[in-house]
Amino acid sequence: MLVSVVGLQPFISTLVLMLAGRGLAKVITGGQNTAASNETFRWLANGYVLGIPVVFVLAVLIVLAVGLLVRRSALGLMIEAIGMDPRAARLAGVNRRGLLFAVYIASGTLAAVGGVFATASVMTVDVSNTGYQLEMDAILAVVIGGTSLAGGKFNITGAAIGALLIATLDKTVVFLGISSSATPAFKAIVIIALCLLQSERVRTLFRARRSRKSGAGTDAPQKEAVAA
Repeated sequence: MLVSVVGLQPFISTLVLMLAGRGLAKVITGGQNTAASNETFRWLANGYVLGIPVVFVLAVLIVLAVGLLVRRSALGLMIEAIGMDPRAARLAGVNRRGLLFAVYIASGTLAAVGGVFATASVMTVDVSNTGYQLEMDAILAVVIGGTSLAGGKFNITGAAIGALLIATLDKTVVFLGISSSATPAFKAIVIIALCLLQSERVRTLFRARRSRKSGAGTDAPQKEAVAA
């Protein structure tokens, strides 16, 4: 509603509602940790199907379903259109408000699935720490996957690979005995670097510098020939 109807920036809306959600969770639970004892709930995050973790199977199915939906139908094209040029998409007949509303509903639903995975693995909800800084992991996974934060084209496969890389990074940090407090700083540096590389101004500077180098390289033999 805030993004599609009111027109607020997505990042601002996300941060505001994230804080509101945490506050509401503290009110509901009285600020106390909540434990679960449902075996089906536990099986979702810790069970196996044919020797494969259930959480991995569900994640693959979700990625495949979303990928087929946005790549084998006009839906993905319309989503990219409103991200690249909302005005042109509206003139082309795309219902920007309704589509944004539906996309954010789907995003919230998938975030809820991620919350189920995060809580079922430990069977406890800590209202202060559960899901803490996972928003940075989500941003980093998308950016690593090649999707621009400025909007437009997206890459579902790349985002999934990015998520696997982040999970591997987290496990590697634990395995090497590196302080977990250093991990968020490293991720923040990676996000900043990738955002800079996606900047059109930065890419233009790189292209100009590369062209100057190539021009200097081709001019050198010509100058030598003239001198000879």
